[in-house]
Amino acid sequence: MMIRAKYTKKGDLVYLSHLDLVRLFERSFRRAGVPLAFTQGFNPHPIISFAAPLSVGISSEAEYFDVVLSELMTAEQFIFAMNKTLPEDIQILQAIQLDEKPTNGLMQEAALMVYSVAFSLEHPLQNGILTEAIDKLTNQSEVIIQKKGKEGSGKSNKRFGKRKRMKQVDILPYIHAFTLTKDEDIFVELLLEIKVFDQATIKPLLIFNKWIEMAGLSVVSDSVFIERKEILKVDKDQHYISILQSN
Repeated sequence: MMIRAKYTKKGDLVYLSHLDLVRLFERSFRRAGVPLAFTQGFNPHPIISFAAPLSVGISSEAEYFDVVLSELMTAEQFIFAMNKTLPEDIQILQAIQLDEKPTNGLMQEAALMVYSVAFSLEHPLQNGILTEAIDKLTNQSEVIIQKKGKEGSGKSNKRFGKRKRMKQVDILPYIHAFTLTKDEDIFVELLLEIKVFDQATIKPLLIFNKWIEMAGLSVVSDSVFIERKEILKVDKDQHYISILQSN
């Protein structure tokens, strides 16, 4: 049987790499006594997959994984057992049983990333300035940024490995929504909904930094806080729905 679970990643654990996160879960499965199913072959490992690995330093209220179990276990039993062994900043919020293996994995299902971006300005602005700044970006015909691509074939060395090529990317097709949700004196909060195309997306910080640059805004150093709020998939009617929801 397969369990699909939603979990948090907060506090100091936002600095945990994806590989370390996988290891953390594997240890927690063992301590919780979860009956894992394993791959066949010379190096068996648990059958677990994650949706859209989170960038280091970003908090989240909505991370997901699928795990295959060798024995029946209810979603409630799974949540209770896991949350006893996981650190408090990584907790299972919801879990469902999947009657059959999904046609597409979690990485393929992810279609829209929802983020909040909170930050402080160095000084208050007049009403409407931030909304105008958002409109200035979204009303462009294109907005080009420099983004690291795949490893290039240039010079490399044993210490640093191959260099990644920089490529130009138009971020506008990725932006589904860019909204001002809070503007209180110098404290500002935005909602960013970013599309995923063929498992490729744009990091919210890249969009935010480009917006700040275009708008000429002065942001307090180290005040930017980004949190993933949800990951959505597309149903048969092309509506965005929760990954936990059946099509």
